[in-house]
Parts: sequence; structure tokens; C-alpha cells
Amino acid sequence: MYHQVLYSYAGIATQILVKDDDLIILLDVGDGILRDLLGTGVEFPTKVPWCIFITHGHYDHCGGLFSLLGFFRMLGQTTSVNIYFPHQSLECRKMIKVFRESYTDTTPFSLVIHEIKSDQLIPINNSVAVKPYPMVHYGST
Repeated sequence: MYHQVLYSYAGIATQILVKDDDLIILLDVGDGILRDLLGTGVEFPTKVPWCIFITHGHYDHCGGLFSLLGFFRMLGQTTSVNIYFPHQSLECRKMIKVFRESYTDTTPFSLVIHEIKSDQLIPINNSVAVKPYPMVHYGST
């Protein structure tokens, strides 16, 4: 298992990538995430589930979601893509809705949505669990 911290060239947010043989976790997918991932030489295995955690709806944290999902579609991703985001994030919900409506019959992977709440322990597999917690973010409304 390795961890990689990606500093976005496009925005302020930092993306974190955790990759294992049977799981890939990505924290925040801001505008430019696809370019940033491709620029690091990260492999995109199509038979490994992805878990995408989005901390909140600001563009530098979720603005690249649609393009990343489109890239998975183009690659022929066959395993699930799980997206975890705060239940109050209207931005994430709408981006996912538009993606599903745009590619209803041509998406080879299942898109599994998890609207999460603070302090909810989220088991990912037998060895990984994530626990989100609230924090005050500069510019939050």
C-alpha cells in the first residue's frame, strides 16, 4: 500500500491518493484532478474499485468529478466507483445526477453513492475504515 499527496496545480486543495492491490482511495477531486493524476504516472487499473471521498462542495474539492468519471468510462472501468460526500453537498449530488443522465446506457461501472454524516465510521474493506469529522473551512457558508 502506498500513499501519495498530490498538490493540485489548478487550485488550493490537496488531493490524497491511497493505493492498494485491491482498492484505490482518492480524497477530493478538484478541478484539474485528472491532469494531476496523469501527470504523476498513476496507473488506472480498471478492475480495482475506487473510493472517492469529497470533503465538501467547493470547486477545488469536487470540480473534477465529472471529468474523472468520464475518464473511467472511457477506460472501461468494470468495478464499482464509490463516491462518498457530505449529505448536504448539493454540488456533488447534481454532478453525479448529470453524469448518470448523460451516460445512462454507456457506463460500464456501477456508480455507488454514499451520502455521509460527520462522525459516521465508514468501513471500506477488512482493513480500512474512514471516519469524517466536521471542521470550519475558510470560505465555508
